[in-house]
Amino acid sequence: MDTDINNWIEETESILTELRQIDFGYPLGENVIRPPSPSLEPERVRSGLPPHIRHQLIKFYKCSDGLSWPDVRNGLFIESFDRLVTAGERGEPDELFVRGSTERRGIIVFGTDGGGGRFCIDQTTGRILHVAGGEVLEKRLEVDSGQVSGVADDFVGFLVRLQGDLRAFVEDDREHQFLV
Repeated sequence: MDTDINNWIEETESILTELRQIDFGYPLGENVIRPPSPSLEPERVRSGLPPHIRHQLIKFYKCSDGLSWPDVRNGLFIESFDRLVTAGERGEPDELFVRGSTERRGIIVFGTDGGGGRFCIDQTTGRILHVAGGEVLEKRLEVDSGQVSGVADDFVGFLVRLQGDLRAFVEDDREHQFLV
C-alpha cells in the first residue's frame, strides 16, 4: 500500500506541475500535496473504522499530510492529520442523518470541496461520501437524500477518482464525470 500511495503522490505531483504551467489569467493559489507530518500518531485514527479503511488512512498520512488544491474547480481539500483526528473537537459532525428517513450513519469528515460540501467516511461501510450542504445540529449533519452521494468504495478509490478529476481539469476534458 505504501508503494501505491507513493506512486499516487508521484503521478499526482506530475499533474500538479502541469497545472502550475497553465495561464488562467490570474495568479494560482498553492496547489499542493503536503509532506507527511512529523507528529503522526497512527493510534489516533478512530479505531471504530473498518480495518481496511483505517489502514488506508494511516498509510496515506504516513506519505502525506493531506492536500490543498484551491484552483481545481471549486477547490478540493483533504484535511491534515491533526485536523482529521480533532474533527469532533472542532465541531465537525460525526453523524449523518437523512431527513425523511430513519437513516443515521456515523461519519468522519476528512475533506471539503471548496463549495460547502464535505467528503466523509461512512464509519460502518468505509464508503466515501460527498455531502453537499446540510445543516449541523449538535454534531449531526442533517441533509436531504439528494445531498448525499457515494463517490468511492474506499479511501484509495477516492484518491484514484481525485487524481482523475485533477487530470481531467488540467486537460480540459469536458466529458469527464467529476466528483463534484
